[in-house]
Amino acid sequence: MNNAKWAGQLETILDKKQLSTLFQVIFSLRESKVFGYEALARGPRKSELHEPVALFAYAFKKGRLQALDKISSSLALHRFQRARGSEKIFINLSPDSITSFSDEMDTLLILGEAQGVSPEKIVIEVTEHFPSKDFSRLISALDTYRTMGVEVAIDDFGAGYSGMRKWFDIEPDYVKLDGYFVHDVNKDNKKRLFIESVKSLTDKLGCTLIVEGVETKEEFGFVSDLGVDLVQGYFIGYPQPLGC
Repeated sequence: MNNAKWAGQLETILDKKQLSTLFQVIFSLRESKVFGYEALARGPRKSELHEPVALFAYAFKKGRLQALDKISSSLALHRFQRARGSEKIFINLSPDSITSFSDEMDTLLILGEAQGVSPEKIVIEVTEHFPSKDFSRLISALDTYRTMGVEVAIDDFGAGYSGMRKWFDIEPDYVKLDGYFVHDVNKDNKKRLFIESVKSLTDKLGCTLIVEGVETKEEFGFVSDLGVDLVQGYFIGYPQPLGC
């Protein structure tokens, strides 16, 4: 990694808002229609920071993650406003960005209103990729957003060590199960049992399960037979610009 080169690229991306937004479908099996879209940010195509893992990890390392989250969220909302139906937009945010946005008079809602996206269409995905400095402030910020109509999802459930505690403390509207657990589920009884258990818990706790990473006909058949409503993955659709 060339630190000076990457740092310069990051600042250019932030200054010039050089981010593209891809949207991946979240499909409702029960209603046979698109339920929502997850917004996915990408850096410039020929940049070392094109892929989101590199882009957001480096922004975190340089203390610029909140700035990146704010810009990517604003662009995602602007590009989403072309969807005039009832679909929701799922926006990934780090815990510290969620709390800082709330401190700034609910920046996410201001951004949404500016783009014509009502709070009821926004779902905040809380990611575990970056740690929370103050979990109690995170809970308070999410509660503030909820009072205004925004919903909350736990992203990549099962991939991090604190997923179950977050589930109980945050009381999310949606739990997004990490794609690891559905991969080749038709060949792995332990994964089948795990997904069945998570589905039972979501039903009993009053939240909705979203199974990510559905890539094959067999995986799709399993989650459908289990009674899962919301699914996401390459079998449903690849991430792409909205309207394509």
